[in-house]
This record gives sequence, structure tokens and C-alpha cells, in this order.
Amino acid sequence: MGTNLQGSSLQQDTVLDVKFTGTAKEYFGIWIVNILLSILTLGIYSAWAKVRRKRYFNGNTWIAGHNFEYHANPVSILKGRIIVFVLFVAYNLTANLAPEVAGILTLILAIVLPWLINKGLSFNARMTSYRNIRFGFEGNYWKALLTLVILPFVGFLSLGLLLPLSTQQQAKYIYSNHSFGNAKFATHFSLKPLYKALFISALLLFGSILVIGLIVAGTTGILAAFESIDEEMLSDPANIFIFLPFIVVLYLGMIFTFILPYIYYSVRSFNLAINHLTLDSKHRFGSNVVVREYAWILVSNLIVTLLTLGLMAPWAHVRKMKYLAAHFFILPQGSLDEFVDRERSEGNVASSEYMDLDGIDFGL
Repeated sequence: MGTNLQGSSLQQDTVLDVKFTGTAKEYFGIWIVNILLSILTLGIYSAWAKVRRKRYFNGNTWIAGHNFEYHANPVSILKGRIIVFVLFVAYNLTANLAPEVAGILTLILAIVLPWLINKGLSFNARMTSYRNIRFGFEGNYWKALLTLVILPFVGFLSLGLLLPLSTQQQAKYIYSNHSFGNAKFATHFSLKPLYKALFISALLLFGSILVIGLIVAGTTGILAAFESIDEEMLSDPANIFIFLPFIVVLYLGMIFTFILPYIYYSVRSFNLAINHLTLDSKHRFGSNVVVREYAWILVSNLIVTLLTLGLMAPWAHVRKMKYLAAHFFILPQGSLDEFVDRERSEGNVASSEYMDLDGIDFGL
């Protein structure tokens, strides 16, 4: 695996690769049982299903001979899901029975959303550990409101012109408020690479729209040619298959018109954020996900999953995870053993208060 860092001039000899050792066969057994039991229990088992899934993927993700662990209590997740379900039902009933208050409810949801996101990020972080040290997240409501609600809305209103600013601030907020033990993460990068990625994404979008336009024009011409054919021939259902290839190509083209530019921008912004990510102001991280390869994985995963009616979903998940892990690495400044020993001496190992967590959380 290469170690070139996009947007970074870091030179480092030691590189720690991330490895994912899970297999589609193993995960399929977990996945199918999770689905069947969730259906039989009317969704109650889904909390246990989430824990099993998280523990499998965390447990099979390795760095320097050590894997991650997931410690969430399924009962806590179930309590959170019940509350969210009740609130969701109440929201929809109120909106349907009293449409005039729907706008007020939406405003309330927008106000509460930053708190919900912070709770979810905090829950997921503190339920995850590496070498018996817990991760953490400490968010600020007002910063979350600005970066996760207001800026994305402003970016939409600006027709995407302020999207890079929203992306930059979101990455800074989410990554820089995470911690590993008492060591803080941080990421800082400029807007210029994001605007370049946005420009190329726009070109991909316009190019895709042009191709779709040509397909539509060609299909219209073919349909026009059939106007001179006997109506009885056109009324025969079997003749629908004549147009099926055009319909399929048009449908897939419309999907890819928006998916490919999104994938390009997402991959570029992800690589940029990770390649400027630090832990404790010295340990560095890197990502060299290739847009072309990742797009192929996502698109082919989607097609295979649809053609198999979802049965290949475990294979798709494992395939995606293996690729991302293979293109993510760490550039430590010094030995991680010394780093872990320091954290332990300062009392930041897996605290019993986290292990005994039994409250309601919205980390869903």
C-alpha cells in the first residue's frame, strides 16, 4: 500500500496499516440470524443485532496486532430506540391530525437535532475501545447547531457554492471533538482542495446530464420510428422488451448522474480530513482511497445486492470494509506502547462507569 498523503508534506518511516479480517461467510451467519430474530420479535432484537454487528466489525479491525472492541449494552440501545420510536409516532400523528403545527414541530426537531447528534456521537465513541482505552466525544450544542444544521442549509441555499465551507467545519467539529483516553484528535485543512473537488464534481454532474440527455434523445427517436408500426403490434406486451434495455440504461444513468459526483466529492473530502488528522498533536493518520476504485465497489455492491434480493448484502459490507481498511494507515510519532502506558498511568482505561452504563442514550 502506498503512503502518499494528499495535501500533506509529512515524512515518516513507520507506517501502521489497518487490517480487517472478517469474511462474508462469517458475517452472513450473523446477518441472517439478526434479520430473522428482529422480524420474529417485531424489532425488539434489533438492539442486540446492532451490538453483534458492531462487535464483529470492531473485533475484526486490527492495528499493530490489537483489535477494537465494542461495549454497548443492548438494553440501553433498546430503551433509546423505544423513546425515538414513540417520539417519531407522536410527531407523525400530530403532523397528520394538526397540519398547522407541523412547521412548529419541524422547527423543534431542528433545535433538538444538534443535541441528538452529540449524544449519538458521544455514545458510539465511549462504547468503542482500543487496547482497553476508551474513545470519547465532547461536543458543544451551539457549535453543532452551526456546523451540522445551519451551514449545510446555507450550503444548499447557495447552490453548493458554500458546500466546501460546510464540509470543512463539519470535519473540524466531528474529528476535533473526539478523543482517545485523554489525548485529543484534531484536523485542520484549507478550503482550496475542497473547492477543487467541488469543481470536478460539478463537471462530472454536467457530463452525466449530457449523456442522459443524449440517451433520452435517442430513445425518443426510436419511439417516434414506431409510430408508423401497426397499433396491434405495439399493444402486444411482448414488444415491451424491445424498449427494456433503453429503460434500464436510462434509469441507471439517472442514478449515476448524482451518485458519481457525490462519491468523488466525499472521497476527496474524506482523504483530506484524514490526511490532516492528528492525535495528541503528533500521531498522524493517512487515507489514500481511490475514487475510481471506491466508486466501483459501491456501484457493483449495489447492483449485486439488488440482483440477489439483499442476500449478498453481507458480502458487500465486508468488501467495502476490507477496502477502506486497506487504504487507511497510521504514522505514529514514537512507540504506541509508550503512548498506551502513559494513558493507563493517567487513569483513562476502560472505566467501570462505562462498563456499567445502563441509562438511556440516543446513540442509534
